[in-house]
Amino acid sequence: MARILAALLLLAAAPAGGGATRRLECTLVYGGESRVVVVPPAAAPYSVPSVDVSGRFEFRAVRVDAPADEARLAFYVYASQADGPLLLHEQKLRPPFARGAAPDGVTGRNFVYEPRLGREFQYACGWSGR
Repeated sequence: MARILAALLLLAAAPAGGGATRRLECTLVYGGESRVVVVPPAAAPYSVPSVDVSGRFEFRAVRVDAPADEARLAFYVYASQADGPLLLHEQKLRPPFARGAAPDGVTGRNFVYEPRLGREFQYACGWSGR
C-alpha cells in the first residue's frame, strides 16, 4: 500500500505532459534585465547553490522529486550584505504542484524588496516543454 501511495504522489508531483521532457524554469528580473535559470531535481537539497543577481540579491531554487513522499519546491531570495545574506522571502510548495507553463505558472510573479534601498527583484517559475 505504501508503494502505491508513493507512486501516486510522484505522479501528482510531475508536471503535465510527463516530467521527463519538461523542466522547471525561473525568470529572474532585476534592474531592467531578465534571465532564465533552469531548476534541475536535487538529490541533496541543502547543497543547491544560490544564483547571484547583480551583487544585490541571491536567488535559490530547490526542486526535490524523489522520494515521492518528500517531493517539494522551495524558493528563497536573500539580500546580499557585507555580513552575509539576509533572508527576505521564502516560498515552499508541496504536491500537487501547479501545472502552469513558464514563465509564472507554478509560483506566480513574486516581488521582493531590498530593505535598505527598496530595490525590487522579481521572480516567476513555470514548467517548460523544452
